[in-house]
Amino acid sequence: ICPYCFQFLVPDNHRVRLKPKMKVTPRIESVLRREAKNHKLNMKQTKLLRKYRDSRSVVLVTCNSCNKTTKHYGNSRDSLAAMTHHSGTPAIRSGLKTPDRKISSANKMTPASCSRSGSKGKSPSSLPRAFVPGQTPNNSFSKTPRNSKYHFSKLKWMLNLEEKEESQKADLKTFLTLL
Repeated sequence: ICPYCFQFLVPDNHRVRLKPKMKVTPRIESVLRREAKNHKLNMKQTKLLRKYRDSRSVVLVTCNSCNKTTKHYGNSRDSLAAMTHHSGTPAIRSGLKTPDRKISSANKMTPASCSRSGSKGKSPSSLPRAFVPGQTPNNSFSKTPRNSKYHFSKLKWMLNLEEKEESQKADLKTFLTLL
């Protein structure tokens, strides 16, 4: 059924075309190889790779009576790769793998303001808010934000810091109750 004129689409009153997804070019191949070797990618390369991974085939259906075209999108390469990679495994396990993929792609795309402030190493965003005695500061703060593990290690460090503070508070409560 055409969503514009609500006519049934029978073989003689519509035209179907396939707009294929982006093909692998030599430039995309080289960027994929660089990513496989865990090299840093600049913003242009990251954008090209994201465009390649998010590309999807489109079926264009043109109704002859109203001359309007409807697009029907297929799956992107990223989602197809995730489906084939996790086929035969339980849904719970595949759900656990999904965030890792999203985190790695998000880490490679950092705004220019973050990369400038992170390269100095002394900006307020890269320093811890409070210093806990007996704990050495993590070396991940001196790394540039373009490092793929930077955000993950920073979040992990902050979570460990929170857990230690909570455990110290609990120890203080137990200590006071014992008195």
